[in-house]
Amino acid sequence: MPAYEVKRSSSKLAIGSANFGMDYGATNPQGQLSNQSIQTILKKAFDSNITTIDTAAAYGNSEEALGKAIKADQDFQIITKLAPSQMFTEKSFDIGRISNRFQASLRQLNHSHIDGLLIHNCNDLFSDQGDQLYALLLNLKQQGLTSKIGVSIYEAEDIQRVNEHFDIDIIQAPINIADQRLILDGNLSALTKKGIEVHCRSAFLQGILLSPIERIPTYFTPILPQIKKLHQFCKNNQISLLEATLGFLKQSADIDKIIIGVNGSEQLQDCIAAESNDLSLDFSSLHINESSYLDPRNWTLS
Repeated sequence: MPAYEVKRSSSKLAIGSANFGMDYGATNPQGQLSNQSIQTILKKAFDSNITTIDTAAAYGNSEEALGKAIKADQDFQIITKLAPSQMFTEKSFDIGRISNRFQASLRQLNHSHIDGLLIHNCNDLFSDQGDQLYALLLNLKQQGLTSKIGVSIYEAEDIQRVNEHFDIDIIQAPINIADQRLILDGNLSALTKKGIEVHCRSAFLQGILLSPIERIPTYFTPILPQIKKLHQFCKNNQISLLEATLGFLKQSADIDKIIIGVNGSEQLQDCIAAESNDLSLDFSSLHINESSYLDPRNWTLS
């Protein structure tokens, strides 16, 4: 039996692929990764039972890069996102074009089926064509082109709006040691009770949470005291920033996948080692209330 057909216990970690297709990350000096680097990361991931990859039509040529880099014996579960309205002009944003763009995604990924398909921009579900967009998701699922459907959200209000109107399988949301809003307000546990998978993104806040204090962009100066508190917390508990950020997320039984972005297989190995460390610590004091610094859409970086 080929190795990729063997039932394996998958890791909670998932590979984020934004930097496979474009220059991504507030603290990423390397920029877009080469095909060789992507292949090395994917080999390390698959060999380590990390079986989920997160991508999107809006991530530059990430889908195409994955289609070229994934080997035939690497049975990854791929989650991608439909092209958001921002990728179209106002006149060209219609269901037919969005459906065609998804078919292009499948061709670029070199897959006839994917594990999950998400709405990239939650607001698109509440536009004039929102009902048609949801119907498209259901139709693609019915056709067997995707096993699960869902949405990427930013705010607790998004979760509540979606749950009131749509039946979905996956919600992707920003959660990290500094941004604990969805845990503290009970939204995360509510999703679990409904049987909805939670995929956590922004685990490192685009690298801000792992950066030395002197390398943090000046935009974040107002919250430096809280970031320094995180550094001191790690020192007091004799753990690394990486162990703290991943340990916090791993501790939550309500998080199914932790999406991480890495620049190479060595960084991935560091994440694997850090995530394997079972921590039992109270991280609640490290929550930052200033939402403008937790949402990259608000950032002004020079």
